[in-house]
Amino acid sequence: IFSTTLVHGVLYWCGNSFMLLCPKLGLFEEYKIPRTAREIPKQELIMRTFHEALFGQLVVGPCTLYFIYDFYKYMGMPPMDAPLPSVLQLYVCFLAALVTNDWGFYWSHRMVHSKAIYKYIHKQHHTYVGTIGFAAEFANPVEQIVSNQLPTAGACIFGGVHLAVWLTWLAGNTVRVARYNDLLTN
Repeated sequence: IFSTTLVHGVLYWCGNSFMLLCPKLGLFEEYKIPRTAREIPKQELIMRTFHEALFGQLVVGPCTLYFIYDFYKYMGMPPMDAPLPSVLQLYVCFLAALVTNDWGFYWSHRMVHSKAIYKYIHKQHHTYVGTIGFAAEFANPVEQIVSNQLPTAGACIFGGVHLAVWLTWLAGNTVRVARYNDLLTN
């Protein structure tokens, strides 16, 4: 729980902070897509996002991990000192994790856009008119679990992969999501 929270938190906060500072420092201006005044998020919204992200990462995430840890072990997670899988097994693990994450996120995101639950669960995320990287986790706790955490961890948990494989996948996926969100932004 601690290592997952640490890896994700450090990459999320460092990567997104850098990308949030780039326009203020005048970096990468030639690649930036122009925004209207309406698309630039207000400081209050960014601060609310910081608070929601902290709650999600320090409360919702660890609680979710606490409840699924025994299931992860049941599915075959080897001890931390077990040898790492072969290169072919790593490739299969990462491919399965990528497909599971993208497939799970796509369908859960469609689900939270349904008229029946949009205003209760997903509307918060769409408070941003022009997004920023931090907005990826500006979500209701239910959405945080169903759309962000479970798709990201799904293949690793059900595959019972080595902790080092899980943490490597988590790091790579956190960076991938941050880069994607910032490409939309800048």
